[in-house]
Amino acid sequence: MKLKFNINLNVVKSKNNLEIARRYHHYDNVESMHMTLKDDLYHIDAIVSIFNHMQKCSLEIKDNKIVSYKCACPFNDQDSMCGHLGAVIMKLNELEINDFPFDYQSEKVEKMKEIEKENQRQRRKAQLRQLAHTSSRLIDLSKNQYQTELQLSINNEKYDLTPFIYLQGDEINVEYKVGNEKKYVVKNITDFIDRINHQENYRYGKALEFVHSEKNFTENALKQIDFMKKAIFFRSQDIEDYNYYYEPIKRNISIDKRLLDELYEINKDNLSFGEIEPDLRLYINKEEDFYVIRVSINQQMYIGNKHGYRYEMNNGKFYMERIILDEEGSIARFLESIIENEGQLIVLEEQYHDFYKYVLLPILSYFEVFDQSQEEISTYDEIKIYGDIADNQIIYFQPVYVDENQNRVYGFNKQLMTTYQQDLVEKYIERYASSIDTEKHRAYFDTNSQTTYEFIFEGLDYLKQYGDVYVSDALKRIGKKISYNLHVGVSIENDLLKFDISSHEIPKKELQGVLNQYRRKKKFYRLENGELLYLESPDLEELSQFMDDYHIDVKDIDNGEFSMNKQRMLAIDEENDFEYKRENKIL
Repeated sequence: MKLKFNINLNVVKSKNNLEIARRYHHYDNVESMHMTLKDDLYHIDAIVSIFNHMQKCSLEIKDNKIVSYKCACPFNDQDSMCGHLGAVIMKLNELEINDFPFDYQSEKVEKMKEIEKENQRQRRKAQLRQLAHTSSRLIDLSKNQYQTELQLSINNEKYDLTPFIYLQGDEINVEYKVGNEKKYVVKNITDFIDRINHQENYRYGKALEFVHSEKNFTENALKQIDFMKKAIFFRSQDIEDYNYYYEPIKRNISIDKRLLDELYEINKDNLSFGEIEPDLRLYINKEEDFYVIRVSINQQMYIGNKHGYRYEMNNGKFYMERIILDEEGSIARFLESIIENEGQLIVLEEQYHDFYKYVLLPILSYFEVFDQSQEEISTYDEIKIYGDIADNQIIYFQPVYVDENQNRVYGFNKQLMTTYQQDLVEKYIERYASSIDTEKHRAYFDTNSQTTYEFIFEGLDYLKQYGDVYVSDALKRIGKKISYNLHVGVSIENDLLKFDISSHEIPKKELQGVLNQYRRKKKFYRLENGELLYLESPDLEELSQFMDDYHIDVKDIDNGEFSMNKQRMLAIDEENDFEYKRENKIL
């Protein structure tokens, strides 16, 4: 008796997943299945191959009903099967099974093997043909390159590209003309870009023929060319994903949201474009254990990657306005998400604080907000950073946040909803601090650690872009840099060159330690008297280079002095053809 399944596809509840399943089934992407039977329970292991990506999945069936299913892809969950499993079910419903265990393999696999074998044969044939014509190809390439360079050197004229933008329904299309006084239609944009990539000479008509090198185009034309390349790249992706729907770009470019921003940028100075402020309203409501987020857009808007747009044709002329949103594209993503979810977002109560902090807070200033949730969330936008040294000589820094009413709260507070900028400030301080006291809301720094002084000298300047930094006079004195100079004296003793390094600021007995720290790429050195030496110095750099040139080790320096055989030094000079001068300062 032959077994034939009749499984209802309503287990694939997601419309998108069901569409994908049908596509996978249509293209015979179910590569193989292995089925076993035990106690009236059918267990199926399957492989679905998508562009050579193998996706394993499994399911169990009893009485023509799905008992369990499994797939590691992100579109499979407890609410709906994914497209992979849906395609497997469709294939199961087609099969007639005689006995168990049962194995299925797509005819497509065998065909692919045959195709690959033939492809290998053809590739080998092509390789041999290429080897046989290498010399001829080199001649042709060299000849074309010569002719191209010759024409480029003769022709100094730069050619322009003029876009013609129009609407076809709601879709924006762009066509181009090339040339200056006499302009010709670019009949195939893809071919046009290929000519540029290969620097080909091309004749449009009696009045226009030139080598398509980027050197031969105006600055405006180069912007349009970059735009064309991006459009071709996006179209190639579309063709790869949906080859049954899209065709290569020819005479015109169809503009979708991925190209709206750039279309505006490269044409705003030449066409009837303008900028306006958004008119957006945000509504927040609480319903039981959920928050409902809605947006009212009081102006027609097409959403790009970053900004909104509205456009129209008027008397045969294209008009476009940009609705200015944030440059990060956060609002565009937010609005797109709401549109895709039938005009609203549902947020779980336990996730609302995170949603407010990471999603809403950065974009709230662009909306007129109507919050009916009765949820009071205080925000403190102004950042102040205070630094001081305690009586126990411990350095600490403390971030403070201030709201519009001058109310203050301390940072390093787990109960506080911080902004992105505040998180950045705290994480940056934590990177250098030795410990964080969440009760006193302070970051403590080790006075013996080099990273502490890196933070004082360099880190505070970085933090000034996010808030006001206040450092006590006591801490300023600790963080004062010492400037210094090095001098090298040279003398001859017993046929040896004796070098004596001296500095008014650095004791001789510590010169070895200073040099050692510098050559280890350290930025600071604490002298025995407690003063901090900043090691970024042209004197130290020159001395270190001299030591490298003449193979002098730091350990050879004793109390600021070291010696070298005169003959050895001359031999190194001859070997390396060195030219050097001896001065009163560093060598």
